[in-house]
Amino acid sequence: YPGLFEAMNVLLEHLEAADTAGALFILFELQVLRELGAGLDLSACAATGGRDDLAYVSPRSARAVSREAGLPYHDKLLPLPSFLLDGQRQPGSELTWTDVTQGFELTSFFIDRHLSDHGLQDGGTRAQFLNALEKRYRSDYPWNF
Repeated sequence: YPGLFEAMNVLLEHLEAADTAGALFILFELQVLRELGAGLDLSACAATGGRDDLAYVSPRSARAVSREAGLPYHDKLLPLPSFLLDGQRQPGSELTWTDVTQGFELTSFFIDRHLSDHGLQDGGTRAQFLNALEKRYRSDYPWNF
């Protein structure tokens, strides 16, 4: 898996910057899911086929759902942080802690499901990373809380 190896190297090179490390870790986890055959489809709404205003991910289909189509089911859907969508994040805009936590909630759901499908479980390393990242994020970006 040379792509995963390279992505991990990029992540390790950017661990000092909390906002970059969080986003890179989430993107790495999405790539791991793709490599395992459990990737998410964030290209279009599962209900309408549209590509605009994607705001959720269906836990059942692992596909994006638009805000309008997902509104009646919002409590059953996972939030989709906009930084995961091509072109949605404005240049120069900062990644908020909410973006990071929503990204980790999303990847955690599918990683946990995929691991449990194979009789495996996370040993807590991801939670430790997230706790360390939150401490760093709070010190570097206190206005994002």
